[in-house]
Amino acid sequence: MDTTTPAAFLAVDLLLVFTPGADWAYAISAGLRGRTVVPAVTGLIAGHAVHALVAVAGLAVIVASSPAAQTGLLSTVHLTACAVVYLAVGVLARTVLSSRPSAARAVTRVSGAMMIAIGGFLLVGRLAG
Repeated sequence: MDTTTPAAFLAVDLLLVFTPGADWAYAISAGLRGRTVVPAVTGLIAGHAVHALVAVAGLAVIVASSPAAQTGLLSTVHLTACAVVYLAVGVLARTVLSSRPSAARAVTRVSGAMMIAIGGFLLVGRLAG
């Protein structure tokens, strides 16, 4: 397997994982409730695992030139990246945002603005093309 493919996948994957969305909101809310974020992140990763298994099964059939092992490896990289980021987000949310309500409001506003901007960008792209 060419090493540039997993590296490129990891770069794009990390950009997607670091983009705030519903998964971040869930991890942050779990952290703010004062409990451990592990069950919340476990649920998120379980959902990603099911999605990855479906993707592996479908892509192994569709992409004949790529072996299923490569797709499985990339899915594992994605799951690991998600787990690390979501755990970090949840733990940081609990430690930082619970003691600083103004920071919590700022994070909420910035995340909301980013989601609106991403949605607007996708809508314009869809309408234009």
